[in-house]
Amino acid sequence: PRRSPPRRSSPPRRDDRRRDDARRDGGRRDDRGGGGGGGGGAGEREQDLNDPDDPNIKIHVEGPNQTHCFRASVEMIKPKDPEGGRGGGGGQKMRVTAAWQGDRKSALRDAFALKRAWKKGGFNDVYKKKTELRDKRYGR
Repeated sequence: PRRSPPRRSSPPRRDDRRRDDARRDGGRRDDRGGGGGGGGGAGEREQDLNDPDDPNIKIHVEGPNQTHCFRASVEMIKPKDPEGGRGGGGGQKMRVTAAWQGDRKSALRDAFALKRAWKKGGFNDVYKKKTELRDKRYGR
């Protein structure tokens, strides 16, 4: 009977993916796990998103979702006055979400942009900023 030739030994397989990823981002891991560090711009931390003196707005970062993405979410009180500034808190609670981002750091940057919009002009400016961020994210 005919026999197969003996198997040749091949060099051990190398799985370089992890090492390449670590090398590409300077050996740092991303901050998806929460933990310490990470953040938006200069010294922006997630703990600093909400102002205890302003009960009309609550900002947080949602995620990860099923596709491991994150987004900024803002819950604010819609003012009763038609001008739509930072009202006295008698209106409806509204929720605004920014676009899904590939990492927590980008979503945190969006959250701080929405916070700055609230401080600048209230409800209407948050909506404008949300639209601007989405257009930027989706290249419109």
